[in-house]
Amino acid sequence: MKKATSEQDKILLKARPKTQRAVALILTLSILALMTTALMKSFDYRATEMRFVNASRRDFEIEVFARSSFRALAAGLKTAGPWGLFESTRGLYAYKDPKDPHFYPLALPVGGGVIGNLRVRLLDHAFNLNPNRPFEDKSREYYSLQNLIANLHKEDPNFVAPEVEPFLSQLNDFIDDDDETDSRFIVGGEQYFNLTPSFMVKNRGLYHLDEIKILPAYPDLQLNQSQLKNNFRVYIRTMDSAIDVNMASKQEIIDFLARYKDIEDYPNVSSRSEEIATVILQDRSTASPKYYVSTGNLRGRSSPLIEDLKVAAIKLDPLEKDLFKSETELVEIEYLISMGGRTKRVSAIVGFNWTWSPLDVPSAKMTLHQFNVI
Repeated sequence: MKKATSEQDKILLKARPKTQRAVALILTLSILALMTTALMKSFDYRATEMRFVNASRRDFEIEVFARSSFRALAAGLKTAGPWGLFESTRGLYAYKDPKDPHFYPLALPVGGGVIGNLRVRLLDHAFNLNPNRPFEDKSREYYSLQNLIANLHKEDPNFVAPEVEPFLSQLNDFIDDDDETDSRFIVGGEQYFNLTPSFMVKNRGLYHLDEIKILPAYPDLQLNQSQLKNNFRVYIRTMDSAIDVNMASKQEIIDFLARYKDIEDYPNVSSRSEEIATVILQDRSTASPKYYVSTGNLRGRSSPLIEDLKVAAIKLDPLEKDLFKSETELVEIEYLISMGGRTKRVSAIVGFNWTWSPLDVPSAKMTLHQFNVI
């Protein structure tokens, strides 16, 4: 038995090195596999990191390009003003879309990027939802808003114009400086925290148009986003609505004057809106178009516009003359930028505070109210 055992031990001793080598090989292969996996993950993480870095770099580059392009545009605006930059033959007039007076389907290569699809939106004549004084019952603003809502839906035979008192009452509550119930329109009260969803009034001026969407009566106006953006504003609280006779299109002039239908002290502008627009734009298609850019006061007795309207047998009452201006004070500018395969939209709202020299030479202080890169 001892001899047999001894023979078995010899066999086991001979087999042990092979077993140990096999185990060592397995362990080595396992370690190599783990290291390979770790390295692959490390490379993958590094590749992902590089993608993020490259994406961040491209985002940074296009952000810088957006701001630089707007600085260049702002320099042109400061030098020439909106009319000089967008309407003058020395500006971007040649790029204008003949079917859309405020769209410039250009594609300008600038510093490794491209600027294109420039759109200018005049805001001076938009309805001011952020007035310097509260909305009053049966006031000019009351009827103007009612007429505006009706005109925006005039193509819809089934539209029933809503009463604007609830909306204006809630708007007064929302933007006034106190927490008292609005006394000008006896509609509801400041119990907005009882609504679902609940909210508290702001008691200060609006910063953005979309803020009014929180008002419970806003849906009654039945406005889509485009109608809201194109016809209303919240910037420059002290500026009453007026139309820029040098930049507005014929339809813009007609639609703006239509808001004053059946309003006391405005007997002529609505009923003769098309004739007024025709007089304003009478020479625009000629080789020497006529503009009213050389006068700072369209309301004076010597105003060229008023004189031209008199020739056409159109007499305006004093408050009606206030509806026309020769220089834009508030404009929204939008355009696309492309760089490195990425595209962004730049949107800005710019204000102008105009002054005139004794020789009627205009100059303006420019204010940037809003700037977004989306």
